[in-house]
Amino acid sequence: MYGQNHDESLWGDPYAFRPGRFLERPVERDELIPQGGGDPATGHRCPGEGVTVGGLEALAVRLARMEYTVPEQNLTISPHRVPTRPHSGVLLAGIR
Repeated sequence: MYGQNHDESLWGDPYAFRPGRFLERPVERDELIPQGGGDPATGHRCPGEGVTVGGLEALAVRLARMEYTVPEQNLTISPHRVPTRPHSGVLLAGIR
């Protein structure tokens, strides 16, 4: 999905926040894979959203209390890799 939604041949300057781009031309089928849209119980949402949000809520408190540093790393993302993740992953050092 990351690669699809950041394809420069479909979306000029795909990293810019320009909601008006969707008024410039009709979006063809299979050009955009939106995330979200309405009530999770009735709308088109990720079926794993509830589990993910619950996990993040539990993890956020623990991460906020940890002492760590973030070393230099390559956070570029390939639009061709599935699943999408930064090139070097996300590295933490000195975790206590």
